[in-house]
Amino acid sequence: MTSVDLHKKLDPHVDLRLADFKNGFKCSADSPLVNLPPELKTSILSCLEDDTSSLLSCSLANKHLSFAARGVLVRTVVLDTPTGEDLRRKYAAFRQFLLGSSSTNGSSLARSIRSFCLRFGKGVSSAENQDHYQIEKDATLPSTLSLVVNLTSLTIHSGSDRLVMFPTVLRPTLLTLFASPSLRKLELRGIKRMDDIYLRHFTNLKHLSLADSFLKTRRTGDEVVSSLGIMKKCPLESLSVSSCQKLIYRELSALNSSPASAFDISQLRVCQFLFSQPYIHWNIDRKRDDRGIAAWNTALLCKDTLEIFHWQWYPSRSLRPLCIDLSMLPTLRHLSIALEPRFFYNGALGNTPEVLDLAAPGNVIESVELGVQLSEKNANESLTCEPGKGRWKQLDACLASTLKFRCLEKAEIILFLDSGRRSIGDVDRYRDMLMLQFPLLLERDCGVFRVAHCDA
Repeated sequence: MTSVDLHKKLDPHVDLRLADFKNGFKCSADSPLVNLPPELKTSILSCLEDDTSSLLSCSLANKHLSFAARGVLVRTVVLDTPTGEDLRRKYAAFRQFLLGSSSTNGSSLARSIRSFCLRFGKGVSSAENQDHYQIEKDATLPSTLSLVVNLTSLTIHSGSDRLVMFPTVLRPTLLTLFASPSLRKLELRGIKRMDDIYLRHFTNLKHLSLADSFLKTRRTGDEVVSSLGIMKKCPLESLSVSSCQKLIYRELSALNSSPASAFDISQLRVCQFLFSQPYIHWNIDRKRDDRGIAAWNTALLCKDTLEIFHWQWYPSRSLRPLCIDLSMLPTLRHLSIALEPRFFYNGALGNTPEVLDLAAPGNVIESVELGVQLSEKNANESLTCEPGKGRWKQLDACLASTLKFRCLEKAEIILFLDSGRRSIGDVDRYRDMLMLQFPLLLERDCGVFRVAHCDA
């Protein structure tokens, strides 16, 4: 932020430089900030939100600045540490901070909190000293959380190795947090499931992030039943799921806009999936020849709004191909998926290059990230011999077509090698060979090429 930007927030007659903040208001008695309205003080101090040291200096400068600066300091609260004793100390300091002032000021500081991260479960300090402090069993936690009423982002993290449920004792407090109209983003890590009663209380949730199999279904005969239950629909704008179940497109279908759905994803703009278990064939339905494409077309009801679709992977784990009908996603701007590896060394039809060929001419895709996982033997064969080289160049021609991808600004091709060797020289050599397969993309000046190792 510049001095010019700062002056836009102030009365034009006020002479105040950004350096005043950096100096911690050492001459605070004469500072023009002292006489500004409290809302404007907070707004200006928010410009230093990432500068903790300056905010601390401001909070100590004088009583006129202290409360506003402290309010900015506590906007993000993280009670998430891997050891029980650290978590105990951190929570005690946080509670004392909120309640140390008068009740009015303490409540005001609690209302300043916008982002909150809380770890449930057992913490272990060391192998010799087992410390199982569990914050959710602290008798003071409900009264502390009841002060936090203006949250926009909430993260709840299971500190246990096992998936856990929400503690029953915290149910009333959590229901109040979930029902807050200000809550826009919820992130759950390692939470096995929520009772339906929780799902009925969201009122304005826009962003949902789930990790470690929160979305979970059970089979009743041939019917797949969602565990999400019935609730007032929240029109989600973004959905991020990590460590998913293998039939994730069926989970996504459970989130559609049917009367029994938990969320309304018809207006979804961002859809991200991150997988971690290498032994599951994510998108293969052995009873179908279309490899799940029909299921995805049904699940992605947000086809007129979706802008970002990421089918991601952990760098050290196997990739799983995906076939979706890009012609059904006219607003898509960013695409990240894994391609069918067999196509490049034996010509087996998978989703390459069909998934890209399905893109309608004149689409608005701006960036594409494509991952391909090959063994070292198959990589050598496909990059040095015909017809393997021809298949790479078929992909090159598709991506470089200005008729089909007229808006494309970046196409990143990532070759993941199944190899025990981790030589930098090998990476450079394979990258050079990979680049040679994409002359048209290089001519268009939008190709980026990477080679990385991963476990088979």
